[in-house]
Amino acid sequence: MSYSETIIYDKVFSNFGDGYSVDTGEFTAPDTGVYVFHAHAYNSNQDRAMWIELIKNIDSLVSVSGYNSHSTAGNTVIVSLHKGETVAVRARPGQEFTLFGKSDQVYTTFSGYRIGEIPYSDPAAGLLGR
Repeated sequence: MSYSETIIYDKVFSNFGDGYSVDTGEFTAPDTGVYVFHAHAYNSNQDRAMWIELIKNIDSLVSVSGYNSHSTAGNTVIVSLHKGETVAVRARPGQEFTLFGKSDQVYTTFSGYRIGEIPYSDPAAGLLGR
């Protein structure tokens, strides 16, 4: 499945580690770890479906969908990333809709942050550890 229309968020509140690119709309993990990502959307089209997805590299993680004007939706996912892997919000192929937002009315957002290291299993110990 191809996801060609990356949604670019042009208002950046913070970008510690410079992982998010306003040119590509992609977050590139600056470090390996466990991350949380949130996507929220506000559909401003009447009689149209909004369907966006959080994508890790090329794989869909979670979807956000709504139908008709003024529908809102959001989703959250916790995922492990290796340094250099990407996460982005993309419109589902074949969808035509407009996301609502103004400089003083921010409803459609994409955010993420690292919450820790990737735990690993030591087969010799049979326990989780670092």
